[in-house]
Amino acid sequence: MTNDMEINDFDFGAILNGGIRRQGQTLNGRRALDKKKLSEADRRKIQTTGRTEQMNLRVRPMTKVEFMQHAASQNLLPTELFERAWEFYKSNGGS
Repeated sequence: MTNDMEINDFDFGAILNGGIRRQGQTLNGRRALDKKKLSEADRRKIQTTGRTEQMNLRVRPMTKVEFMQHAASQNLLPTELFERAWEFYKSNGGS
């Protein structure tokens, strides 16, 4: 049994959308998005916070819940709490 539609690299998203791909789903589309200028809001956010790098880490589920609750109780963003904890660790010898 043959199918009249070819599936290229399991591109089910394109099949479901009638063969239309969003801009970021192709290599050229991703490159165009990478070259896209930042919006004024994004530029301001980077200038204000100074945060331009992303760091991912895995923790136990309860650690994440406690961390997020503590950040919220201190009216801090999780990134701010992490940075404060890191500074505290460094200032106390960081062993």
